[in-house]
Amino acid sequence: MSQIVYLKTACERCSGHIEYPSELAGQSIECPHCHQATPLPPPLPPSFTTPTPIPPPTSECEEIATTINRLVEAGHMAKAQDLLELALEEYFVLQLAMFANTKVNASVTIAEWKQAGLRLPAEDTDEFYSYRDSPSVTKEQLKAEFDKLKEEPKGESEPEQVAGGYWRAVAEHFISAQLNKPFFGRPHLKLGQCFGLWGSLFGLGGILGQKHRAKLDAFVPAFVGLSGEAGTAQRFLVAVANKLLDRHSLNSMKHWDFVAADLGDRVSDYKRDDWSSLLMERGTDEIPPDVAAKNAWFYASNGAALGAISPNVVRAMFERTFAPVSKERWQQMYASGLDIGPGPPALRSYEQAEEEENKFFMEYCRQFRPDLYPVLND
Repeated sequence: MSQIVYLKTACERCSGHIEYPSELAGQSIECPHCHQATPLPPPLPPSFTTPTPIPPPTSECEEIATTINRLVEAGHMAKAQDLLELALEEYFVLQLAMFANTKVNASVTIAEWKQAGLRLPAEDTDEFYSYRDSPSVTKEQLKAEFDKLKEEPKGESEPEQVAGGYWRAVAEHFISAQLNKPFFGRPHLKLGQCFGLWGSLFGLGGILGQKHRAKLDAFVPAFVGLSGEAGTAQRFLVAVANKLLDRHSLNSMKHWDFVAADLGDRVSDYKRDDWSSLLMERGTDEIPPDVAAKNAWFYASNGAALGAISPNVVRAMFERTFAPVSKERWQQMYASGLDIGPGPPALRSYEQAEEEENKFFMEYCRQFRPDLYPVLND
């Protein structure tokens, strides 16, 4: 008796995963997720290689930092010292250490650099940590600096001031780690950095929204900082999710595609075919920290709405965003000069991401929202 061979595909309507016997290939079935008709494709020929996405471009700071770290690890201290001194004209030590090796704390990297013989500025200098005394940015300056990104559609649910919640703890940590403070001018993030922040918070909101979709009256105050009478949270998320599903073709998007499409809708100057061209053309635009945070709330709440109301869409977007890259393709990109390391990183499954992100979220709730922690932890 021959063994049954199973194939995998994604529903054309909802992107839900479907596994089916190979003898059904070429037929149409009812999707078990959305219950719409979807075709089952035949197996790919053995010689076919599935195209793999190129990773998002790294920032200049990250590229310099990882290069310094590789030079130190290889013992090329003179080259590492020269590159560090050049980098300190634009960045500072703590910022570089944060990017050099994201698998460890920045203090570990700094200690390793010192032990290897790299000469670093004193810790009480601006070259080590340059935004200890960042000047405040007035509302008038923010309005003049970047009115375009503030021209997002406003609904009754959007707070006049940025709300608190777990999203804000995540956003403020990111902003403080990547804030640029030029010698002249105001502190800012670059659009490329904001792109990473907004896409990550959109994905985080989706994961946690799906995880806690049965307890929205507790989840929404804890995550996006909005509260109200029983049922308000669900009405808010349903309204947001329906608007997103009507405006965007989410079934083919990654997290970064959504951010680019949304920026294109809200700010005409940013309309581009895809996120990679947007980053190449406008990635160095300066975004004030408050504007970055305001938009971070917007994308976090969008992700939470989709996670709670359309969990299949969120999962499919996650899997497209973090699709594996073959070792051969990765090595080709590395050999061409991309600063991405010699081998692809280990990818988290959706289940691993949900477990890890929810662990941090629940710890936040335990410390800062003890009134909601028992409900969400039940």
